[in-house]
Amino acid sequence: MTESYGKYQDARNASWQCLIRHNVRALPVPMSKIFREEGIPIGRYCDNTAQLRESGLDWLMRNDGFTIRNSAGKIQVFFDEQCSPQRTRFTLAHELGHIYLGHLEGAGSIQYSARNEEPLETKDPSERAANIFASRLLAPACVLWRLGIHSPDDIAQLCQISMTAARFRAERMALLYQRDADWKERKGCSCFLQSPLEQQVLEQFEPYIKGLL
Repeated sequence: MTESYGKYQDARNASWQCLIRHNVRALPVPMSKIFREEGIPIGRYCDNTAQLRESGLDWLMRNDGFTIRNSAGKIQVFFDEQCSPQRTRFTLAHELGHIYLGHLEGAGSIQYSARNEEPLETKDPSERAANIFASRLLAPACVLWRLGIHSPDDIAQLCQISMTAARFRAERMALLYQRDADWKERKGCSCFLQSPLEQQVLEQFEPYIKGLL
């Protein structure tokens, strides 16, 4: 297993663990509920401009969102309220990914995530991992698979994410559907549900899925 695939697995598994921890059972994934249960406050830029300017961190508002961890270990997430609700959901999921994956841990008085944008390709490993976490959290592959969802339009509507994020997710799902067909031909089984974590996620969503089929 390559290092890059190992990091992909870490981010994917963390998204499953988050869904399980918060007993998420339907789409769209309730981001406000998750942050409330995590005890992580989220704030709009318009309500915190003075505070961030006083701290010398107002330059971070050029991004759609960011996370701050202070010297006492307290974490807070901020977001641009002018973004669409769909984009904001991805922003919050992305920042939660940084937190779950430990990107803000370590020495230093104040730490922050300095970049958050639509899930485009990036060379920054931590940003790539946060994007993987966010897309897998908001649009779990096993749920889309059981529902037979393929198109970006359907993913965007069902998961309440932007069309940009939905297109990336649809591209990944197309690869997974092809892999699933190959596995069934070569191995006689599905490539989905190979992980106990993914099995547990799907089990949580089963009543919701049955209600849609």
